[in-house]
Order: sequence, then C-alpha cells, then structure tokens
Amino acid sequence: MAFVSLCFVLMAGTAISQTIAINSTGANAAASSILDVSSTTNGLLIPRMTTTQRNAISTPATGLMIWNTTDSSLNQYRGTSGWYSLQNTGSEWSVTGNAGTTAGANFIGTTDARALVVKTNNTSRINVSSAGITTIGDGTNQTSVEADGTITLQGSATVFKDLLVPVFSTSNSSSNPPSLGRTKDNGSGSQGVFTYYFSGSTEQELYFLVQMPHDWKEGSTIFPHVHWTANTTLGTTKVRWGLEYTWVNITGTLENTSIIYGEDLIAPVGTVTAYKHAITELAASTGIIATGKTLSSFIMCRIFRDATAGTDNYSGSAALLGIDFHMETDALGSRSAYSK
Repeated sequence: MAFVSLCFVLMAGTAISQTIAINSTGANAAASSILDVSSTTNGLLIPRMTTTQRNAISTPATGLMIWNTTDSSLNQYRGTSGWYSLQNTGSEWSVTGNAGTTAGANFIGTTDARALVVKTNNTSRINVSSAGITTIGDGTNQTSVEADGTITLQGSATVFKDLLVPVFSTSNSSSNPPSLGRTKDNGSGSQGVFTYYFSGSTEQELYFLVQMPHDWKEGSTIFPHVHWTANTTLGTTKVRWGLEYTWVNITGTLENTSIIYGEDLIAPVGTVTAYKHAITELAASTGIIATGKTLSSFIMCRIFRDATAGTDNYSGSAALLGIDFHMETDALGSRSAYSK
C-alpha cells in the first residue's frame, strides 16, 4: 500500500502544504523537497508527448520536463535556449574514442562564429578562431597557422638561424687583401685545404654582400660573428676583428657606413690553441639594430682584422673560416615577393 504524507503549516487559519511524500513506508518527505517520491518497484512517469505537442505548450517554464515520444528522449526546457534533449544519442564524442565516424560529416568544432579552444591544466594550448586562424601556444608565444596555410612564429616562439657568408664567396680584390694559405693537409704532403690568412701587423680586408631572406623577422636585431682559427696557440693574446657596413632597403638610399668591432671570444671557446675553431662576436652587446629594415634589403660589408689596434696583440696570422649573422626568424617565408 502506498502512503501519501502531507505536512501542513497553519498560518492565519489557512492550511499551506509544505512537502508531499509518496512511498510505501509512510516516511515523511525530505525537508528540502516539495515532492519526495520513493519506491524500489516502480518509477516516475512524466508527461509523454510528441515534438509537435511539446512545441505547442504555451510559455513553458524553465526546467519543465517531458518525455518526447517522437525521438524517445527526455526533454528539458532551458528558457531562451529552448528545448534540450537529455538523452545520449550516440553522436557524442567519447573520452575513450569513437568508432564509425564519417570524415566531413562528423567533426570536433563549432557550427557558429565561435572559436574552438583546447586546454590542458585549464590553460589554452590550441585556439582555432572563427576566421580559421589556428594558434598553438600560450596566446602570446605561439605558432600561428593562418587560414591560407601561412605559418608564423610569434613572441618567444621565434627561432634563430645562421645567415652564413662562406669565405670564398667574398672578394679579395681589395686595397689590402689577406693571403691565401694552406691550413691543413693529410699529413703526407697532400695539396690540403686553404683559406684566407689575415696579417698580425697590417689591416687586411675582404668584401661581401648579404641579402636579408624572406623568413627573417623584419626589424629584429642581427648578431654578426667571425669564425676563425690560428696555426699556433694564442694564450692570453687576442685577435680583433672589424666589420664596416651599410644597409639599404628596396627603394632606399645608401647611407654612410658604420663600423663595429670585437675581440672577445664566446665563452665555450676558452683559450685558442693551434687550429682550434674560435668565434668572436662583433658588437656583442648590441648586435646590429635593424629598426625599419625589411626583407630583401642588402648589407654591403667589409670584414677586416684590426691588427694595428692595441687590443689585437697576437702577432701571428689569423685564418678566416667564415662570417655569419644570427638572425631571428618568424615565418617559413613571406606571402609575397617583396613583403611579409
């Protein structure tokens, strides 16, 4: 037998029902409920109707629920969001993976002009904007793939690469060129390998041109340095290198040259022993400021050993291995032939 328990409160002669319990035990309703239904043999049957009948309900209250006989689902009215099916239809994405999907028809994403965000540890890692721009990173330091497939690196996601000037791409038809000399042979009198040797007593130079490539981050500082070696150990003595240059954009005007120097070795080199690969940075603390410079601009250069300077106190010749510029890159290239 089922019992209906009613709890009333008398106020000014009026009986107001506070809770209703429907059960077979006679237990009172839970104090926080308006209706407490309990059973171990029966269920709760809510109103059943078709979608058409559901939609005909006049001004449904938010939270109203019905069983939809059209698609066999439990429906809830969510105010301005309308009716919502609470039943798993089998089309949801599972955290353990999905099977039987159809490419193009099934997808993870949005059907309105809203971004799709993927997070880990509640932090955005991947963002796909409504315009189709996909960013991977923290929102500031990130890789961006634009809708047309263009890839750019933003913030600290940029990387450095070498803009190398091989020794023999330079010109020695100068006022005072270095001498070409054998650096090493096979130990048995082979022809060996050669490079340019710069005197320890006279300023000697080579000339070259550099064009800024399309993957360079326009306007970012570049850092020139010289790779070199010597046939004898330097000990505490130093070789001082110099770079004279002028930098011009497309349609720009050549300006007077600037000169930068360097004699201190990078930390990993330590003491230069015979035939050790050494690196000297030029304008190590500042590099070459490139504000306003653009891709395809040219740098006209003269590399020289400042042998007569007081800080160049190695009397032997220094063998040039190469000149290169560390440059920051922010893309695989540019979208057009002459601009980013």
